[in-house]
Amino acid sequence: MDREQFSSYAKRRSILYDTRAGSFISPDPRAHILSALQRSAVDGVLPRVIFAGEEHTHPLHHAMQYELIKAVNEMDDQPLMIGLEMCWRQHQRALDAFVFGDGSFEKLAKRTAWKLTWGYDLNHYAKVLAYARKERIRVVGLNAPYQLVITVGQPGDAI
Repeated sequence: MDREQFSSYAKRRSILYDTRAGSFISPDPRAHILSALQRSAVDGVLPRVIFAGEEHTHPLHHAMQYELIKAVNEMDDQPLMIGLEMCWRQHQRALDAFVFGDGSFEKLAKRTAWKLTWGYDLNHYAKVLAYARKERIRVVGLNAPYQLVITVGQPGDAI
């Protein structure tokens, strides 16, 4: 689906398939998130970590992530953080400056060397990032720099 198709896409035509229930459900995370978390509770404690994957260039995946983040944020008064695999832990100062400071996408891209560290269009993540800024939700970098990952992955002598 390209940008033109996505911009004219009607949410009411969307459906999700719940693999656990074996049935189709509406694409509104607000309608399902609490019951899904309750099914995964341990000793009555709801999980506090939710993973949302994506095909990096699929606009509907990004739209659903945005809706999921909003639903979780509105679910209760517990603090929320958004973790991004495309950012390194070393980018934390830049992420904080975006959310709690200047809110400039241009500066965020420059400060994180977005095109080099991630490569996918920053606009795919713009709604989530803008929402984090508006709601003052901390965004954290989860990844390690590639060189560190490559170095750790190299075979070598055991210590």
